[in-house]
Amino acid sequence: MDRQFSDFKAAELFCPRCNECLPVREHKLACAREDITELRCARCGTVVGRHVVTEHGFSRRLACAWDWLLGRRRGEKNDALE
Repeated sequence: MDRQFSDFKAAELFCPRCNECLPVREHKLACAREDITELRCARCGTVVGRHVVTEHGFSRRLACAWDWLLGRRRGEKNDALE
C-alpha cells in the first residue's frame, strides 16, 4: 500500500486551558536522535501536541553529534546527547 501523505501539519488543536479549538504554533526542541516539535496553543502557549520524527540514518546521528561537539567547544550547554 502506497503512502498517501508524507507529513501532516496541524492547523488547530483543542487547548484544555482555553477550553476551545485554536491555532497552534510549532516549537522545535534541541537536536537529539529524533526531531521533536511541540505544538503550542497560539493564545496561551500550552503544549497541546507533539510531533516526533525518528530518523536512524547515520548522517542524522553524525549531524547531531557534530552539533553537540561544536556546542561543547564554544562552552554552550547542550543536553541533547547526555
